Amino acid sequence: MSRLLERRLTKLEAATGPKVLGYWYAIYASDEADYEAQRAGLIASGRVKPDDLCVEVWLAETDAAREPETFPETKTHEEWVDILARPECQQ
Repeated sequence: MSRLLERRLTKLEAATGPKVLGYWYAIYASDEADYEAQRAGLIASGRVKPDDLCVEVWLAETDAAREPETFPETKTHEEWVDILARPECQQ
């Protein structure tokens, strides 16, 4: 495949891919104090804004420490409402 064709294909794939609407963050913590300390550190570093969505993921005592992760959000609010209205999401 020629370079020109590869570049065109890359541009086309990027244009048709899902649009990133924002980001959310998973913070892996052993307790509430650990979560708050990590979140404060992320805010202080400028990686996370104070109003960004941060989800706490609790680690078991046997789990190794993990760095926070950033995830892109590609679904709109309306898409999430539709997903959560599905029977398999109802409990």
